[in-house]
Amino acid sequence: MCTKQWDNIITKKSDSIVGGGRIGLIAGTLQLKSKKGAPSVSRIMYAIFLAGILTGALIQIAPLAADTPDWHYFVDREYIYSIDISSDGEIVAAGTTMGKVLVFDKVGTLLWDYRVPGRIIVDVSPDGSIFIVSTQDSAEKNKGTVRCFDRNGTQLWMENTGWVTNIDFSKNLDTIAVGTRDGDIIILDSLGTVMETYTDFPKTYVVNSLSLSQDGSCLAYSLFEDKPNLEYIDLDASRRRIFSKYSVKYSWPINIIRISGDGNYIATESSEGSYSELSFFSKNGIRIWSRSLKKLNDIVITVNGSRIVTGSKDGTLSVFNSSGNQLWNFTSQGEITSISMNDGEDLIAVGSAKSILYLFTLSGDHIRSFRVEGFPEGKIQSVKLSNDGGSIIAAVNKKELIYISLLPKPKVSNPSDRLNLPVNPLDATPLVLDVEPSKNEDRRFKIIEIRNSLWNISRIITNLV
Repeated sequence: MCTKQWDNIITKKSDSIVGGGRIGLIAGTLQLKSKKGAPSVSRIMYAIFLAGILTGALIQIAPLAADTPDWHYFVDREYIYSIDISSDGEIVAAGTTMGKVLVFDKVGTLLWDYRVPGRIIVDVSPDGSIFIVSTQDSAEKNKGTVRCFDRNGTQLWMENTGWVTNIDFSKNLDTIAVGTRDGDIIILDSLGTVMETYTDFPKTYVVNSLSLSQDGSCLAYSLFEDKPNLEYIDLDASRRRIFSKYSVKYSWPINIIRISGDGNYIATESSEGSYSELSFFSKNGIRIWSRSLKKLNDIVITVNGSRIVTGSKDGTLSVFNSSGNQLWNFTSQGEITSISMNDGEDLIAVGSAKSILYLFTLSGDHIRSFRVEGFPEGKIQSVKLSNDGGSIIAAVNKKELIYISLLPKPKVSNPSDRLNLPVNPLDATPLVLDVEPSKNEDRRFKIIEIRNSLWNISRIITNLV
């Protein structure tokens, strides 16, 4: 064994803070002490062996770099239940399990807060001027409300709807669809006026899932019942259509419904246990296709219904077209918990249970990954991408709200603020890289880390020879 020829191997571990991101890496300082008379060939071979191990370790370590968010906020003595962000990323809102509404600006300043009874589902208008706050006060008494606040935190109106199980909005918040524990669908306008109420009899089942089209012309919903129906309401014509019985194994409940922005297509997830049935319908009630998949946690659909994105419990991110063909997939580290797509439909933000937040293009390009911190790990419950694609927010471990800006930062031009990286021992040429004030591109730094470590390895081999 090599231990007979070598007294010890000393490795040093260092933490390097690069562009705001904490990166743990093995420093390229290896001191090899040999017993007298050890052959130089063996030294070289052993050094090459170590180089292979170190390179492999760096490849494994690089994707685990932790990113520091632009800002974060910890919720004390309660948990985060919902989050939302304005289209331009300027305004962020969070609702807690104990009835607190929190509103921040893009730099993390708390603008205002408000407390009401029950758990909070909070939504922000695209321009950040209106906040819709839905509450779950008492399940037994079916108590709940929908409130509207302005940008200063002043309550504009309130409607007693009963316990809110689901809520969705048209793009400009001029139509609000509310599903209740009592099985009612309540349609409100932007002033809180009840425009229509749809009731299923007997009133023994809760609204399990609901989705409203972007123009507010139609919605789809389902109740939590033994043999669930997918129901479609044309709000313009005040006409409700009950689709044919939802023929799935074991009469699984329909847990997720996503209607396309134009209202022409509906994607649904039904499950009970470790498998899901993903189905795709046209608005006339015809099921175009279905797929049996591992348990799905989230679905998003494009405005025209041409793409359906799914995230599963086994960590698979998949994209299907309207014909049901899988266009691409990605396997994450840990289950996928949440998916968000911007209005431009060119970016997808994906949250996982294993501390990693991914960013993709809809065509499947992996732009970058963010590692969030947490104890014992940073499970991401919910992720939201701003419609302009410039910001991401996420709820981590139900206790922390984080904000990450995707917009480029101005580079530092002052030479004294530059990062002077190790010198290549082979050509003695210093490598200098501009450092941005908060964070730099992960991929560039990972490449530099590997290059610098390989330079250190070459220094070892040179000394041994």
